[in-house]
Amino acid sequence: MCIIIFLMTYLIFIAFYNFIFLIGRGAICFFTYAKLIENKNKIFNLEITYLYPLIGLFVIGNLTLLLHFFTAITTFTSICMFTILISFNLLKMNINFNNKLLITNLCVPMVLSFSTNSASLHFDAGLYHLQFQNWLRSYKIIENLVLANKRHGYSSIFDYISSNFWWNDNFLFLHFINLVFISSFLSILIYFLFFQENLFLKLSSLTLFIYAFLDNFGYQGGRNGFIYIESIGKQDTAFAIVYFLIIVFTTYSIKYNNYDLDNLFIIGTLSLFSIQLRLFGIFTVFMFVLYIYKLAQIFSVFEILKSTYLQIFIGVLWLIKNIVTTGCIFFPITITCFEQRIPNIKSLSRKENSSLAEYYKAYKQGDNLIMWSKDFLNDSINLQIFINFLFSFIFIRILFKLFFKISRKKNTLLLLTVFSTIFFNSLTLFLTGPGNRFLIGIFLVLIGITYFITLNKIEFRIKFFIPFSNFFKIFISTMSIILIPLYTNYLDLGKGLKLIIIEIEKVNYTKIDNFWGTNSTNTSLCWDRIDCLYGNPKIFFNEEKLRIERK
Repeated sequence: MCIIIFLMTYLIFIAFYNFIFLIGRGAICFFTYAKLIENKNKIFNLEITYLYPLIGLFVIGNLTLLLHFFTAITTFTSICMFTILISFNLLKMNINFNNKLLITNLCVPMVLSFSTNSASLHFDAGLYHLQFQNWLRSYKIIENLVLANKRHGYSSIFDYISSNFWWNDNFLFLHFINLVFISSFLSILIYFLFFQENLFLKLSSLTLFIYAFLDNFGYQGGRNGFIYIESIGKQDTAFAIVYFLIIVFTTYSIKYNNYDLDNLFIIGTLSLFSIQLRLFGIFTVFMFVLYIYKLAQIFSVFEILKSTYLQIFIGVLWLIKNIVTTGCIFFPITITCFEQRIPNIKSLSRKENSSLAEYYKAYKQGDNLIMWSKDFLNDSINLQIFINFLFSFIFIRILFKLFFKISRKKNTLLLLTVFSTIFFNSLTLFLTGPGNRFLIGIFLVLIGITYFITLNKIEFRIKFFIPFSNFFKIFISTMSIILIPLYTNYLDLGKGLKLIIIEIEKVNYTKIDNFWGTNSTNTSLCWDRIDCLYGNPKIFFNEEKLRIERK
């Protein structure tokens, strides 16, 4: 213990990132051994090692989901699971250490680790995330859990992952989970920009690094909708990253007729992961269906099902979990709720929809569109992001017009499918709850993909700039990554020379008269206390049947 305490927090994150990396590697080794995928070094023109961290988190979350049907997720359970997953690395012992691995597994994580100096718990972590995770750690699956806290209906695979990384009263490792997503994403962009030659992938990465750089400048000091390091407990950036990767991988595969069953396995895995992170991931179905349609012209239905049966099984498991805990296939989509499971659940769902729509200023059918737009942009952060995004979008387009000659090749179906994904996702968001953090994935796709879907060839208009192109790529990518943690984190580097402690606030609780549960008395949040309720919902926890019941 003493050794860990005196290690720098920065080095602890690097160790954590490489731990998740090895879990992902172990999972790929197992999938290869079980003949779910072939033993390939590259997929989507990307070395598969770059997907290890995301695969690692996916496997941790879904193995936790499976185990939770039978047992609470105790520390002992997590240690046993991690030990088994790491041991799968023994199936393939050789690891190719190179300079690329040094960048992705050391340099990028080191820069992002500085963000721990200002890390804090999100409001929603106290509202429901930590409470839900503590339910996972205390009991196996609980029926009707949504009755104890309606926000538990929004709990995601991120909470299942996080429940494994509580360390005493310190929630630092939950911050690290978000950093793993971001570090993996940036590493993929670096690979596409510097270590492969496909123009679509290279230019997509370059535009995103320019977009990231511009995020630090502009109206009210910047912030244009690029990914950011969220407070502990939220998964919006994680979702945006997975959402973008699905669309860029499927676009690349369809654009260049790169179809194989291993690609399908990864796309299916990421598509499921995105839906588990946030329900809006379901809009990636447009790209997934087009990819399946193209794939079906090469492979049989049996071969396609064989490559996706694991994802289908996990998806069904996820839906069963939803129905058991919320009474809905997808809470709070009222049409998917079953009154037979939980009486009046549709009423609860409708109230929650109305509450969210009002909070996020969703557009109501029949409203004056101009008046609604003014009201929406009256929120200073919405206006700030909209102005800065619009500037970034136009600036990047002008930049490419000025410096490059681009020839294009018609691909109507692919173009239509990508824009359909963006349109229907955006429309649904604006009708239900257009929070600016929910739009990050759409912004990434608009900036990094749409301009290059029909790309055929590209060349500099003025040859003079060619010798400086590599310097520009190195400068823009390096500065973009360095500027992702707030600059104030670099002013307080000494803080991370010891273990940073991130704790919940001290809360007093009082028993609810004549009913099960407590209320917090000195705060509006319940934090990790599972019997803490908001108001008096008049419920009872039947511990013998593991069920929340109305009294």
